[in-house]
Amino acid sequence: MFTASPRRARLVGYVVLATLLSLALVANAEVVVFITDATTTPSGGSDLSKLRAACATTKADAIPMYITPTTNTTPLFAAITEKGATEMYVGAMYTTVPEGSLWMWQDPDSSIVTGNAWAPGYPTGDMTLLKYAVYSSNLGSMTNVDGTKPLPVACTYGSEAPPVEEQKPDKKAFPWWAILIIVLGAVIIIAVVVVVVCCCCCRRKKNTSEYDDADADADGALADGGRSREMRATPSDSGDSSSNSSSSRSIGESDAESKANRSFTNEASKAVSTPVTKGRLDT
Repeated sequence: MFTASPRRARLVGYVVLATLLSLALVANAEVVVFITDATTTPSGGSDLSKLRAACATTKADAIPMYITPTTNTTPLFAAITEKGATEMYVGAMYTTVPEGSLWMWQDPDSSIVTGNAWAPGYPTGDMTLLKYAVYSSNLGSMTNVDGTKPLPVACTYGSEAPPVEEQKPDKKAFPWWAILIIVLGAVIIIAVVVVVVCCCCCRRKKNTSEYDDADADADGALADGGRSREMRATPSDSGDSSSNSSSSRSIGESDAESKANRSFTNEASKAVSTPVTKGRLDT
């Protein structure tokens, strides 16, 4: 039993989706095709200037019809049925370009005319002379001619894919996921701001506490220095007191010694003077 791989299934899905999109574009194409009432001959003009002039006479922005592989030909068939025309000039021409001589559509993109646009056996003859294209409703495709036969012109305006600048955006409700993204973005921004503010405040408090600790340490150092000076001053005062006391004791001892010496001297004087007195008396 054949089983499709997931990759192959995805490819099939993409192809189906692309096909549906192409059909939708074709269905919504805004191409307008008309066939001019007047006839003209492109021969003798510069490129397709006569055909362009014929289209612009009816519609200012109309150009000769071009039929690329992606062109929706339904409007062309409708215009042919309306006019009852069987042949009309279209916007293809045998053109010399740097790459060589080619059949090209004179559309805004200068597309190359593909082989399926021609009737069987065409283009034929000397293409430098038979360089104009005519669409035949009987053949359902194109033939090449010399451009001398007066025929109406198949013209078109509008496009299957309007230019981007001309497309008007649809007025749709704002998608819910966009609102969710905006809300989440706002929440993230607010959270970041709060974190930054908190970090700044914490850093400021930390710096303030460090300054306070430094001031306290400085005050403590000053106080310790004062106490040290007082402690150094106290021994000297004690020494001074001791020296004063010693001095006082020395002075007192000296006074006592002087008094003792004087007393001893007096006693000695008395002892010496006493015998002399007795001798006198005895005599």
